[in-house]
Amino acid sequence: MTDKRLITYLFRHCLAGILAGWLLLAGLIVTDVGRIGSLLASSQHWVEAMVLLVVFFAITFGSLAMGSAVMLLHNREPKAGKPAARQAWRLPRFLEPQAVRLPPASRKRQPSSAP
Repeated sequence: MTDKRLITYLFRHCLAGILAGWLLLAGLIVTDVGRIGSLLASSQHWVEAMVLLVVFFAITFGSLAMGSAVMLLHNREPKAGKPAARQAWRLPRFLEPQAVRLPPASRKRQPSSAP
């Protein structure tokens, strides 16, 4: 990717993360999860508290979205000699579920005698 395209790519993901964080914050305040909405409503310094919440939700979710975008960049790069095509995402082989054989259920265990 060129520098301009990379900056635009990261900027779009950052804005999407900020928007998602603000929507989550609005949902938390409206539904009064953990009494955060009523605490803000009854506070004398609700403006300062809202500014802190909005800024830190933006920083957290914006950087989360940018980080995930960077981690997914390798899927967007075309392979040598192959055209850029959207590939299906798969788990790495070592993370795929494996069948495990469990031993048969044993009879009731006797409690051990502790001194």
